[in-house]
Amino acid sequence: MDEVSEVFSGAKEEELERNCVPPKSPGHPRKDHTVLQCLHVVLKEEWRHHRYAVRDLAVVEAVLEERPPDGSPRYRSGRPDARRR
Repeated sequence: MDEVSEVFSGAKEEELERNCVPPKSPGHPRKDHTVLQCLHVVLKEEWRHHRYAVRDLAVVEAVLEERPPDGSPRYRSGRPDARRR
């Protein structure tokens, strides 16, 4: 992500509007995109990765602390009177 920050901090409007032509090989977009459009994709993917990582970390921490991610107490059964001691 540091590389993306460097690009944004030093980017000029002309650079961001530059057209990128993808290679003809499989797995690449079929049409041209601007540098700015490409950076938007990177930022969206990084943000989604961050969201899932934080969500999954909350689940792991909750398991380690033996409580659900929402912070409610964990019961042995579905009855509130059967709380763990």
